[in-house]
Amino acid sequence: MAQINDAIRICPRCGSVNLRQNPPIWEQKQNEVVVCKCMTCSYQGRDFPLIKKAQVKQFRDKLKNK
Repeated sequence: MAQINDAIRICPRCGSVNLRQNPPIWEQKQNEVVVCKCMTCSYQGRDFPLIKKAQVKQFRDKLKNK
């Protein structure tokens, strides 16, 4: 798993990192379910992977090849 300061959530549908998270990070409680929404394609769910920032391009390339 990526370190917190080197990690970013990414949309599993379009590869965007332009996301909104509910509840916001500063309001999260331990073991609370986090729901994300992609502001690019409007995909919403709990399954947004946390990856290293350096792997964003690689992740997007894999999405294109699907």
